[in-house]
Amino acid sequence: DSPVLANKIGIAFHQLLFLDQAKKHYEEAIKLDPKYPEAINNLGTIFYAQKNYRRAIGCYKRALRYTPASASIDANLGAAYFGRKDYKKATEYYEEALKLDPDVSEHHSGFGTLMQERTVEE
Repeated sequence: DSPVLANKIGIAFHQLLFLDQAKKHYEEAIKLDPKYPEAINNLGTIFYAQKNYRRAIGCYKRALRYTPASASIDANLGAAYFGRKDYKKATEYYEEALKLDPDVSEHHSGFGTLMQERTVEE
């Protein structure tokens, strides 16, 4: 009954590249707490991995509604817009991420609850 635990299980599956199982657990976490930004963001990273950038962007923007200052989520938005070849918006979100945390691309979330997309194909 813990959204945090469901999210962490999702991360474990995600890191093993079992994306279907990870998605299921992220969705479970969101069902338990619809305003849980880490799980919403992490669901976005599943869509990003599937190259469904539109749905990824929707998740990232929703996550930002519940945690407005997140360099990792802004960086994820930048990556998703870059995937859609919307370089202007990608740049805006990357700049915001760097403004919030100049080292955003150098470290992981300290709590192990937030996935950050690090792959950009171009």
